Amino acid sequence: MPLQLSRCAFVLPALLGLGACDLEVRSTRSADVVPAALQGEWEGSWSGASGTGGALTLQVQQFGAEPLVSIRIDNPCLEAREYQLVVGVASVELRRDGEPVFVGVLGEGRTLTGMFACAAGEGSWSATWERDLPDLVDLSGTWTGSLSVPGVSLPLAAQLTQEVRGGRLVVSGTMAAEGLITDLPVEGTVFFDVDTFDLVLQTTAGVQPALLLTGRGETASATLPLGLVQVLGGADLPFPQAVVELARQP
Repeated sequence: MPLQLSRCAFVLPALLGLGACDLEVRSTRSADVVPAALQGEWEGSWSGASGTGGALTLQVQQFGAEPLVSIRIDNPCLEAREYQLVVGVASVELRRDGEPVFVGVLGEGRTLTGMFACAAGEGSWSATWERDLPDLVDLSGTWTGSLSVPGVSLPLAAQLTQEVRGGRLVVSGTMAAEGLITDLPVEGTVFFDVDTFDLVLQTTAGVQPALLLTGRGETASATLPLGLVQVLGGADLPFPQAVVELARQP
């Protein structure tokens, strides 16, 4: 089936790091299950034939039966455009227009070694497994709580679904505040740490009022004790921002 891109962007610098191109894979082909030996965070470096080089970070996870892969690297063969990513039994491969440009094979001692090649250059790379990544918890369900501004607190509810779409972890659903907003469609993503998660949700394009919800939640209790809703683009609401509190219902 046709597979689509990764994109290269400086997003969430505290999480992804600065000065590198983070390829957030949009679509994948893989084995039925991502091998346990490939899952985790890998740190390494690449070296080009022209004497260039740099660091790289590779993260491989699985949610349900779907792979999640991201690569942080500043390499002449990897840029902001469409790629295919193939996760095999013991390999990871990025292809551009069907041609491999970045290939790694799992070896002894839990190391990945490989090559890269394109019109801009060629060379080798290697990475060593560093750590397990935090568990990916399913946040799907009904969330209830409040939306508050000075002097006013309204009941807030959200229906959320968490899934993998083309190699990317997506949270989507609807959000409503009593007497103010009704079933606004929202979509975004979630980033997991050991005991917490960072949730980012925004109303879908063209929907009014345009809102952005961000907050840090507690994984074990499935709660968002403190979040912020920002009103975007001059939407007609009686506040520019509001504090939110949410908890998933059993």
